[in-house]
Amino acid sequence: ALLPLPDNGTLLFDMMNSRFLQLGSDGKPGAFLSTPAPRAAPDRRAPGSGFANGGRITGDRGMDARGRIYFQGLPIGPDGQPADSVPVMRWDRVAPTYDTVAWLRLPKNAASVQTTRSGGQRIMAMRLGGNGAWPAADQWQVAPDGRIAIVSPEPYRVTWLRGSSRTTGPTIPYTPLRVTDAEKQEFLDQRARQRPVAIAVDGGGSGAANRALAASQAAQEEPEWPETLPPFTGPNSVLMTPEGDVWVLRTRKASDKTPTYDLFDAAGKLTGKVTLRPNSRVVGFGKGTVYVARADEDDLEYLERYRR
Repeated sequence: ALLPLPDNGTLLFDMMNSRFLQLGSDGKPGAFLSTPAPRAAPDRRAPGSGFANGGRITGDRGMDARGRIYFQGLPIGPDGQPADSVPVMRWDRVAPTYDTVAWLRLPKNAASVQTTRSGGQRIMAMRLGGNGAWPAADQWQVAPDGRIAIVSPEPYRVTWLRGSSRTTGPTIPYTPLRVTDAEKQEFLDQRARQRPVAIAVDGGGSGAANRALAASQAAQEEPEWPETLPPFTGPNSVLMTPEGDVWVLRTRKASDKTPTYDLFDAAGKLTGKVTLRPNSRVVGFGKGTVYVARADEDDLEYLERYRR
């Protein structure tokens, strides 16, 4: 992931090495920035903290105007089993401190865990995302002023959090789209082009973790198909503008190649819709602009910029 810094620099996230590469505003690489273990993390017995979170940043989602990084814990409980909620945490690189700013409920089977033993060592391999197609899960983003926007699919609405203050917008009605063979085939085609995210922990360094990891990645059983599509799905479906507005990418039928985004304001109210050209997606925002990646028939991507 790329995170923009307030001084126009950029952080390039390297999850497996728990560090960031600092890039200057001129594009030149600088020093590495390691992520310390959270000292102000939630209770070590809670999901997403301590060993279950690897003691490091995972699932980074954004940065506020003060340069504080926001990320999400792993969906694994202290017993090594999938959890039903995870913390949304904030890392202040200057202080340096961690604090929990929200809790996020997870859909059923948000992760799968395989545990084996080799040479007296406990090997844990987990696959994030579970095996459900188009999970109806809460997603979130951070505004420049540090507020957290949580977008819920059931009911479909936006809730804003700032400390103990909570503002919930009105429920947005929508007509669920039925899942047909065309949607299933499109899902399988997309999954075939991606590798599952999996993490293995091997205390003995015997190589058994790699075997457990490979087994976890190979376990691509038939997905659990829902009857209908949720209004949105996946972490990339929720975006935040520099002004603090939320863009939500709506799900659509397999035959529909035209993306549509719902726009929400700071009160969680639906203020409008944006329709892109076919085979496009929003990848970021500038001051009064939006950046779009558009794919052609050969899957070549073009970066485009539009005025908002």
